Amino acid sequence: MDFVAWDSAIAFFRMGGYAAFVWPAFGITAALMAAEIVLLTRRHRSLLRERTRRVTEVGFEKMS
Repeated sequence: MDFVAWDSAIAFFRMGGYAAFVWPAFGITAALMAAEIVLLTRRHRSLLRERTRRVTEVGFEKMS
């Protein structure tokens, strides 16, 4: 089994000549994961606000 060993930090960031493909892929993935968290958080808050509004409007007993 071959293990990748870099001689320096520069060699690591160059990724054996594939840095132009590797780092943008990491960046896009990180951005999409962050966007997913943001969108899920917004949706969750929106649902909580809607539920609170409905409970206040019609009463808890009529919610089921």
